[in-house]
Amino acid sequence: MAMLDPNFIKGWHASLKNQSLKETRDFLEAMAELKSNELGQTIFYELELVDSKTAALLSHVSIMMAVLSVFYAAMSNDQALRPVILIELFLYLSLTLGCLRSIFMFGPTETSYELENMLEWRIRAVNARVRFYKISLSLAIIITVAFMVTVFWHLISFLM
Repeated sequence: MAMLDPNFIKGWHASLKNQSLKETRDFLEAMAELKSNELGQTIFYELELVDSKTAALLSHVSIMMAVLSVFYAAMSNDQALRPVILIELFLYLSLTLGCLRSIFMFGPTETSYELENMLEWRIRAVNARVRFYKISLSLAIIITVAFMVTVFWHLISFLM
């Protein structure tokens, strides 16, 4: 598989970070050393956990945006409800950015790939991702409740 080919990974990482292949090799060797460390293994586990939770949240957000879009199209006669739906769509779009930021990974700012530097960098990464995830999850709950109120409002107006 091309994704698991070390040359593909080195080339992708080098082009992304504007690093030479030697710098990329140093980085990958440092990551391998980090993964063999007990604290490093825990850090990688936590990163995977946050990434999977964020991906699930991003799926929810995507589905809600699709539902809101259909709801918006169906509400062509209700001029009072359409701006509310647009605001909710905008909030979900903003939430999408928060989820994507939580998944996005920055590299170490220094070029030293010592184990301690790599551990510190990964600990900061876990901390940042968990913060972004918690904020995104809280906003998702609030926006979803707002959508429920909107649907309820429409249901009441429909029945009257």
